[in-house]
Formats: sequence, structure tokens, C-alpha cells
Amino acid sequence: MLAAAIVVVGVLGVAGPNQAHLAQPMTIYGHFKGRTVMVTATDRSAGAIESLQWGGTEFLDASDHGRNLQSAVSFDGLGECDNPTEAGSSRDGWRPNASSSRLLTWSAANNVLSTRAQMAYWLRLGQRSAGCTQGMIETRLSSTRLVKTVRFLPGFPNVLEHRISFELARPRALAQFEVLTAYMPEHFDTFYRFNPAGGRMEPLSDGPGEQGLPVVLATSDGTHALGLLTPQAGTGARSGPGYGRWRFKQQRVTKSNVVFRQQNAKAGAHSFVVYTVFGTLEDVRETLRTLHGDGRVAERAPGPSAAKAPMGALAKN
Repeated sequence: MLAAAIVVVGVLGVAGPNQAHLAQPMTIYGHFKGRTVMVTATDRSAGAIESLQWGGTEFLDASDHGRNLQSAVSFDGLGECDNPTEAGSSRDGWRPNASSSRLLTWSAANNVLSTRAQMAYWLRLGQRSAGCTQGMIETRLSSTRLVKTVRFLPGFPNVLEHRISFELARPRALAQFEVLTAYMPEHFDTFYRFNPAGGRMEPLSDGPGEQGLPVVLATSDGTHALGLLTPQAGTGARSGPGYGRWRFKQQRVTKSNVVFRQQNAKAGAHSFVVYTVFGTLEDVRETLRTLHGDGRVAERAPGPSAAKAPMGALAKN
């Protein structure tokens, strides 16, 4: 792998009651194949990642607070009716508006992006969506907090390592963790799954829904691609990972995600690791092959996951 040459802009802060605007975005920088990588989060999305650029090409769609590269969770089979979301709520509207989620602390020092946020409910009382027939929650903020760190994985300048913890204030019968989801511009329109058996990319339909192997979304010419991968496997009452994919023609975005489900989820932290792998399609394939080959990733058989219902079945906008 190419060594990363890193330049870092660091900011530190604690958000006050009014969630004052940052003096500058939270950005970490790297280099891959001679091109600059920029990863940017802002308080506008409560620390969710709004931009991932490589050589000036944008990989993410951040048009509203339901998109971005972010995390969410739903409880007890209620879908979007009980759906704390990192970047904010549906009422926040388009990108310039402030987030309903509360960014509590942040740092972008030493090439590590760290945030802690209190997650807003995606829908509130009286709101409806295809994933919720009737919103029933009156409050803006949930009791769930999200703590994450993001860095370039050492030795892999085209891999972001996300360490993500959902802090539950009380036990839940079922927690459906959308550990990480990537909303991407519509020209990332070609779907693959990575099969570690032979280290190959296999064509994949646009679903929608989950299956058992990492999903990669690419441009049709293969010059740009992005995939999400977790090194973790399901265990005990925790099932997963499910790797989902969607194409939303009306919203002009594509989406992939990594989902785990926890039965009888206890109060406290539920922690996960996800890698975001980017570059050309061949870069992503080779990097995924290497990550599997060096023993970082728990092997699992291809095919459908044990998922009951897909998370994020509709684009949030």
C-alpha cells in the first residue's frame, strides 16, 4: 500500500446550549495515489460526515440531514417512528439548516475526527413516512447518544476506520443499528458485492435490501467507487452484518449500509467498527481483498443475512 502523507487541521470544542457554529469545518486530510483526500464534518449535521473527496471528486450526497455518511438506530420494530438519527430530523430540511441533533463535543486534531452527539428523532408527533404510518414522539431529542472516532486506517490511505458507539439510556427489546450508511450521488450507479472467495467483485442488483457480503457502489466506468466493510460478525443475540443497497431515482441518490440487530439490547454502549474503502473500483477490490487476507475481517458465508426488515428502505429527504 502507498504510504499516506497527512496534513491536519485541528479544532477542539464543546457545544453550548445554542450549538454555536464552528469557526471552521472539522476536516482531516490524507493523500492516496498522489491525490488529496478530504473528510469533512460540520456542526450543521451534528458531526455527521458531509463530504468525502478524493482528488476533488465528491463521493457523498449531503443534500439534507437524512443523507451524508452517518449512523442511525431504530427500536422495537417501529422503524422511522422511533429512529434516532445522527445528522438530525426530517424537519431540518435541506443542507443549510441547523441540525435538530445536538453536537456535544468534537475534535479534528491529530488526524482523528471525534464527535459525541445526542441524536434527534427522525420523525415527530403527527409526521408520516413510508417507514412510519404515524409519528408518535413529541420531543425533538432522543436519549440515545452517538460517540465516534474516524481516522485513516494505518497502512491504508484509502480506508477510513469508523469506531462507533451507540449509548442507550434504557434497555430495548430490539435495537436495529444502522451502524453506517453512505448516500452517494446518482452517478455511482453500478452495484457490486465483494466476494472474499477469490477476492472478486460480483455484479449485484440494486435490490433494494440486504444481503450478506460487502456492497460497493461505483461509477459505470469504474474510476470511482466506495464500499463499506465491518470486521465484526454477529454473535449471540446480535445478528448481522447485513449489507444493504438502494437506488432512489426520484431523489437522485444511491445508498449502501451496514446493519446489526440486537435482541434484548441492554442500556449502555453498543460498539462497532466499520471501514469505508474508496478509490477506483480496482483499488476498492484490492483493498477489500487485503483486509480480508490479513485476518482483520471475520469470515462469513455469502448469501442473505438474518435480517428481518431492511433499515433505511427509503431515502430520507
